[in-house]
Amino acid sequence: MHPEAKLALVAERLNQMYGTWTLHDGPVLRGPGAVTVTVGEDHTGSPNHLDLDMILNTGDPNPITVLDCSTGVAGNPEHAIRQAVAMWSETTAATVLELLTRRGDFGDHYRGADPGGFPGWHMITGGITGLGHKDNPTLLQQWMVESTPWTTLAPVLTAGLDRPQLNGIKFFIAAVGDFETAEVRINGEIHEPSSAALLALDWPRPNEFASARTFILLVHPE
Repeated sequence: MHPEAKLALVAERLNQMYGTWTLHDGPVLRGPGAVTVTVGEDHTGSPNHLDLDMILNTGDPNPITVLDCSTGVAGNPEHAIRQAVAMWSETTAATVLELLTRRGDFGDHYRGADPGGFPGWHMITGGITGLGHKDNPTLLQQWMVESTPWTTLAPVLTAGLDRPQLNGIKFFIAAVGDFETAEVRINGEIHEPSSAALLALDWPRPNEFASARTFILLVHPE
């Protein structure tokens, strides 16, 4: 799928959530204020995979970009990209929209000392999405809600932060049969120590396929 087509699906989704998003040459998707979205570099080669860069201050000589990727599992590539867009919008984009609006409509705000918070940081959490067989994704989503892995893994995550503010962190877990995987990306890059630590946690491993993902935005230190 061409970048223009991918961004058209992103625009469709974001226009349902907040503001007006229009596609321009580049291609680039322009939204409220100085926020834009572009298709990032594909690091997998899979037609089901989507890389998106959300630039918060387009035009600034020091751009701040929230980078993330998402993969759908549908057999049809267009349907898979739609799945990927939905998961990205409900997790990653939601934290950015909450940063813009600060009304609690798209995410939750935590102080560092709050239960479920990230020590030392003001944090915004996005939604928790899942894909898989029947109710299995719900098991993984519920585990994320109840265990708040970002709190547990905060010491190892902190070692991977490379920005003074606005650090974006994606958490992904999946399992089927004897296969299991966990991935943590900090500002778009895989953080191996955090990924290994997430894999080692006691999250459900159903026999049928299930996956869950979420995204947090560490806004600024407290």
